[in-house]
Amino acid sequence: MPSSSKLESKEKVDIIVEALDDRRALDVDVISVEGRTLVADYFILTHATSSVHQRALADGVMEAMEAKADQRARREGTADANWILLDYGDVVVHIFSQEARAVYDLESLWKSTEALRSSDAEEDLDEVDLNGTDDGDDESEPDDG
Repeated sequence: MPSSSKLESKEKVDIIVEALDDRRALDVDVISVEGRTLVADYFILTHATSSVHQRALADGVMEAMEAKADQRARREGTADANWILLDYGDVVVHIFSQEARAVYDLESLWKSTEALRSSDAEEDLDEVDLNGTDDGDDESEPDDG
């Protein structure tokens, strides 16, 4: 059994996605948030057909991660709250009711931050003088005192 400290994020994702598939999770989406947040490297989002299905998905993930990775989740929420969160450090699993998933729409939120970061990076590159020459726009002069 792998040690939890040596298990890579991608390995955790594979175990979790397999467990969700085994319990017939709906629309499983894996979003890489590495470098965009300190919270995690991956978010895994899915939704269930009912509160019973939601609990079964959470239980399936927790059982698989305990058995295959010797890791226990920090669990927040209940099926009655329409959103269960399982935190494995660098991988966070969001199990929604269908309605809650549509309301919170985390996929759009995180995909928009990716687009924002890309456009910010392009703007930053536009401002960088790659040739090391001065374009004469800098009006500041050393202060002679």
